[in-house]
Amino acid sequence: MINWFIKRMEKREADELAKAQAEYDAHVESINYIKSENLADYTQSIRNSMYIRSSINVLTSNVHSVKGRDGAETKRKKEFLRGRIKWLSSKLIEEESMVEHYGSLSS
Repeated sequence: MINWFIKRMEKREADELAKAQAEYDAHVESINYIKSENLADYTQSIRNSMYIRSSINVLTSNVHSVKGRDGAETKRKKEFLRGRIKWLSSKLIEEESMVEHYGSLSS
């Protein structure tokens, strides 16, 4: 009778241990999935910020060499490019903050 009781207790302990291990494995798997998603977002944010930075560089060089049919058109084109650079600069600040955010989540 005592052997039956001891075996029953050992089985219960083994079941509890297996259940705890399964919960731990599920938790680790969910953390790894979240990290992989954050890593994808992190790399996309880096790509976006690189694209915006290169666009700003190209537009900045084009502002000085843009030409129109007359002076008014040249002025409008330069104003448009300067406005675009200003807008892209604000977007670059946002995107760099996203790089920092996803960088902290993925590490």
